[in-house]
Amino acid sequence: VDLCAALASQAAIALENVKLIADLKELFEALIKVIATAIDEKSPYTAGHITRVTDLTMMIARTINETGEGPFSAVNFSRDELEELRIAAWMHDVGKITTPEHVIDKSHKLQTVFDRIELVSTRFQLIRQVAENEFLQLRLDAAENPGANLKKAEVRHRDRLAQIDEDLAFLVSINTG
Repeated sequence: VDLCAALASQAAIALENVKLIADLKELFEALIKVIATAIDEKSPYTAGHITRVTDLTMMIARTINETGEGPFSAVNFSRDELEELRIAAWMHDVGKITTPEHVIDKSHKLQTVFDRIELVSTRFQLIRQVAENEFLQLRLDAAENPGANLKKAEVRHRDRLAQIDEDLAFLVSINTG
């Protein structure tokens, strides 16, 4: 009877430990998700990023596990490794907790406290002005030479200005995101 009572007591303790470990894992998971949600909510431009990274990471890992050929054919993640990978994906941006909001909350790539695309735009205005000055100098030189034909130079000048404008427009268009 004493042996049965001792074994029953040990079984009860083991069951309680399993339950405590499961509760601890559940608490850890909830804490990770709360932190990830808080980070995602810091900026409307990155909202949902952590969830998307986690989903994509797990899709890639499952695909690797199902692959029978190629460079990943020898790779097979265990259940524990998949769980570790999932937690790592949830936590990959945890460092953003201490990152200033003006760095995280950016709608454009070249932006900090002010939108740096304006610096790029100013540089293009300078390039455009240099092209204008060079063309004006060419016109002055041609004025001294009555036989000079500026038609080709005018076409090249217009093409150059159009290319400068097009390049700036491209940079501005890809600066979002």
